[in-house]
Amino acid sequence: MTLLVTANDWSTWQTSLTGIFATLLGLTAPAVSFGTQPRGMVEGATAQITPIAIQHHGVDDIRRTLVDGQLVEQVIGHRTLVLQARVWSPRQSLQNSSRALIERLRTRLSFTSTTEALLALDLGFQRAEQPADLTQTRGGREETSTSIDLFLSYAWVETDDTPGNALDYINEVHFNGHVIRDVDGDPVPSALLPELVITGA
Repeated sequence: MTLLVTANDWSTWQTSLTGIFATLLGLTAPAVSFGTQPRGMVEGATAQITPIAIQHHGVDDIRRTLVDGQLVEQVIGHRTLVLQARVWSPRQSLQNSSRALIERLRTRLSFTSTTEALLALDLGFQRAEQPADLTQTRGGREETSTSIDLFLSYAWVETDDTPGNALDYINEVHFNGHVIRDVDGDPVPSALLPELVITGA
């Protein structure tokens, strides 16, 4: 059985996170964009999810696994992905403002269903920072805008698949102990002369 750790699937994160955040915000999927993608042309509020930092924690773990007769090396490290969620809303009522939508997002991130949805992507919600009010007035009309930084934990995985870079390993070790006589000069029983065999990498 192969015990290699699955590598991060960033393309899946990009497409799946927008859907998760749209549900949490109560918006339609086209209203939420990822990264530098343009904001959707929809009526009402829109949101953008942008990765702004990756934090490294501790020391990376080096694992070597025997796969099909070859020793494969992986490096696995604990990371935190910092996402900035920003919402724009042209609505004037507090209920439909960007502030209310961000608060909805922050609270719903603690749902068990949200935990399970993120876990399916090998992500885990850590915490949320305090929201920032970025409201602007355009053409004499106020458009509320609020952002919040969110921290998601995950494991960064890299596998050394360099051609011809298979690592050497010890397949089998034989250890023999031979004691002819004890301290009194008497022969030692054969049961006390074990042969230790170690197999594997």
